[in-house]
Amino acid sequence: MGAWGAGSLENDTAEAWLAELKQAEADGGAPGLLGDAIEPLADPALGLIDADEASRAVAAAEIVAALLGRPGAALPQPVLAWLGRHEAAFGGAARALQPTALATLSRVKTASELRAFWDANDNLAAFEAAIDELHERLRAAG
Repeated sequence: MGAWGAGSLENDTAEAWLAELKQAEADGGAPGLLGDAIEPLADPALGLIDADEASRAVAAAEIVAALLGRPGAALPQPVLAWLGRHEAAFGGAARALQPTALATLSRVKTASELRAFWDANDNLAAFEAAIDELHERLRAAG
């Protein structure tokens, strides 16, 4: 995983997932892709979450927050514009995924290789702050 920042879309995996989401929307399957990135990871019985899976889940949670009217300040303008044009395709999916996204973010923060990556690079505080900020935006959207 190439990472350049602790933000939701600041790594290669998240960027690739976002491109996949845009393609899936064109094919009519974007809401399912959102759920696929978030729902399986909410299960507390799972062990350590893979870094790539965690990155996709965080990116998906960011999209859910944006669709619920709580976009991050650092969300790129082209992403916001794209979401604005395709909001109808995601309508109910974002609202339905909100509680699961909150649970998944909590797991990513405490039980993921992504956390271990930031800890090993002496930047755990930035990672935790980014997850906490996204978690708060998602919670407030409810």
